[in-house]
Amino acid sequence: MKLHVQIFEARNLRPLNRPCYAYVRLKLGCTKCKTRVCVNGTPDPGWFEDFVFNVDDLGAEIQISVWHQERFSDLFLGRLRLPVAVVLHADKLSIASSWYPLQKRSNRSKTPVTGEIRAGFILSGRTSLSSGTSIRSPDASYSSSINSTPEHSLPRTSSSDSFLSVLDHTSEGQALGSELVYTDVDEEDPNHRKTSFAWFPLVSSWLPRSITSYFTYPDTKERGLIEEEVHLNSESSLSSSDEELIPLSFFEDDGNFEPSSEQDLPAPLEGGILLSGIYAVSAKGLNRIIFAPESQFLKDLVDKQNSTELYEGPWKRGDQDKPKRVVTYVKAATKLVKSVKATEEQMYSRADNKGFVLDAFAVTPDVPYGKSFQIEIQYCIFARVDSTSGERISFLRISWRARFLSSTMMKGIIESGARQGLQDNFKDFEEVLQKYVKPAMTKGTTHSFRAEVLKPKSDWQLAKEHFYNLRTFIVLISTFAILFHIYMAKPSVRSGMETWNIDLPDTLFEFVISAILGVHIERIFVRARKLLGARLGKVSDHGIKAKGDGWLLAVTLVCAKNLPTLMESTAPDPFVVFTCSGKSRTSSVKLQTYNPKWEEKFEFDATEELPSTMNVEVFSFEGPFTEAESVGYAEINFLKKTPEQLADLWVPLEGKDALAAGSKIHLRIVLANTRESDNAGQYIEKVEKEVGRKIARRSFVKNASFQKLFSLPSEEFLVNDFSCSLKRKFLLQGRIFLSPRVLAFYSNIFGHKTRFMLLWDDIDEIKEASPVLGSVSMLLNPMILVFTKKGRAMDAYHGAKSIDARGRLKFQFQSFIQYKPAYR
Repeated sequence: MKLHVQIFEARNLRPLNRPCYAYVRLKLGCTKCKTRVCVNGTPDPGWFEDFVFNVDDLGAEIQISVWHQERFSDLFLGRLRLPVAVVLHADKLSIASSWYPLQKRSNRSKTPVTGEIRAGFILSGRTSLSSGTSIRSPDASYSSSINSTPEHSLPRTSSSDSFLSVLDHTSEGQALGSELVYTDVDEEDPNHRKTSFAWFPLVSSWLPRSITSYFTYPDTKERGLIEEEVHLNSESSLSSSDEELIPLSFFEDDGNFEPSSEQDLPAPLEGGILLSGIYAVSAKGLNRIIFAPESQFLKDLVDKQNSTELYEGPWKRGDQDKPKRVVTYVKAATKLVKSVKATEEQMYSRADNKGFVLDAFAVTPDVPYGKSFQIEIQYCIFARVDSTSGERISFLRISWRARFLSSTMMKGIIESGARQGLQDNFKDFEEVLQKYVKPAMTKGTTHSFRAEVLKPKSDWQLAKEHFYNLRTFIVLISTFAILFHIYMAKPSVRSGMETWNIDLPDTLFEFVISAILGVHIERIFVRARKLLGARLGKVSDHGIKAKGDGWLLAVTLVCAKNLPTLMESTAPDPFVVFTCSGKSRTSSVKLQTYNPKWEEKFEFDATEELPSTMNVEVFSFEGPFTEAESVGYAEINFLKKTPEQLADLWVPLEGKDALAAGSKIHLRIVLANTRESDNAGQYIEKVEKEVGRKIARRSFVKNASFQKLFSLPSEEFLVNDFSCSLKRKFLLQGRIFLSPRVLAFYSNIFGHKTRFMLLWDDIDEIKEASPVLGSVSMLLNPMILVFTKKGRAMDAYHGAKSIDARGRLKFQFQSFIQYKPAYR
């Protein structure tokens, strides 16, 4: 027979006032297994895992213990012990999921045990018992200690029936873990097969006579009837339905829908957008393709990513009747990490005719530092209508963030590694999804959300926002009361040091009132001066339209978070300066805030060549006559970001104070070409005039391979490439690639890959040199030396030969087959 054990969840676990990282150990006979560790730190963990055990002895028991994971030694939280015979006696050979109280290890244990666990048990298969076994009852003291406990004194938490009464006896008497002891049987007498199933009197008294007679006088006919009954009951119990399951009609497209607006979209998660697009299918249809039970899309995605052991839990009703399920799979091994088991808890936070929002929490506790964080992924599927054809389409956006459950020094490395892994995974996600549904290329819908910004606030609204508070109200009331008092009161006689028409406070109370009023008036005056200076001295470039044709850059400044404090107990007055292609744009000033919101759009004039980078720097405004102080800065490399990532980008700020505060700025960037001419052809013609030789245009396949090799956007094209060697400790044979914005190198020698890129904007100098080898002064092929600007291109440090005296990275290329064309 087989025993199916379902471990659902636990509640009220208290591991000594600390976050609870609980898991469950199971043991039946010599078979042991355990669940995953619930790393969310809650005292009510959930596992929702199934286990199957082979039952060779109906007198055995299943042992379930709950543990809290520690760094050196795990902490025992409680246990549950169940004889297999109880499941055999239950209706349909199954015990429905119920809450059971956790017990101590022994009666002498002083460690308090609290909490309950929800589990279910099912027996399936056919029974078998060897004819030569005999079971001996326990001693009298053990039996009497069990029978002496009154049944009404046993605690129960739910419909666990009389099983809990058996468990509670173990805390007062001996444990239930004693195994069956078999007596010797006279092999010469084949009829002497009398056994006694009296190892537990309370359990044996529940069993029907037909079953007990099977163990006492195992007749062949009775054994066959019992086996047939067990087999039929197990099949019926396994096919029983659960009332908490979500019906399949939830994933069907009933034709009802409401077009959504941008206000219906929740804010994307801080990690960034992994995928954003519009598809020629309804929102309910796209939801069915991705998340329906037994979805072929999910199976194809797992196969493409070389993952294994996919398990999809059923969709059930969770908190507030929200559908949820658990998906587990084993991720394929990489060069750095072995194959690990991943668990995703998926839950719908919104499901209506306008769209769906699903939150997935992925944990991989077996990876390094895997117990200190979890990945949250947000799937947004919303209904749209094609403005040209009127057909139903859907908008899909997937964003992510890393949630840290405990502090760790590896936070930056974990975030960067998770970002790279998710980007690779969702590239596969997009490829597989396009096999089931085609993207919708419609006018007025693609990336329409990027250009939407709020209207700028008027001066009256800004003044109301900064001065409509309790401080201003108190100052105005106090000033009015004092002026009214001056009007009503008679002039007092001068006394003390009141000379030259100076009226000083006559009492200590008057002095305190004057001081408080003076401090408040001074602060209001400072805020008013900053507000006037910000409005008059700093003119925002928001709303200025770009000029010319070519590559247009539009940046929407949304907000910033966790800006640092430059002066004690004073919030900054931030504004942002964008610099790209030698031109700058400035935002408005937001006064006294650590989390400013701008919602301003800036456009740069068109350029003939694609911009490579854009510098972003946040300043704190100190007044019209004082130089602003830098709060933090960042550089955005357009070559390392996809259009989807640029569409909604959280950029961490650098700088001593900004790094300590975890400052981030939220941008939406659109880079588009307004010219319809062949941009690549025009650029190559320009290079041919400068070089003085004909350059053959590269094919579409070679351009695509170049873009994929270096993860470049589609607008970057290959101009030329040459075979050469990179000089480091030894020569690395490879190829150098030239494009409008980068100089790239790639080498693959027996699986050892070297790959890096240098922006032309980061290169300070290029020169040629002729090396001399040894004392014979034999000239080799001329080599090309490339020097980068100080502090730039540090991500290509692994390809540099050395650092010169000026702090520049030095790259040495040689062994060119065609040296002169390459140098030109």
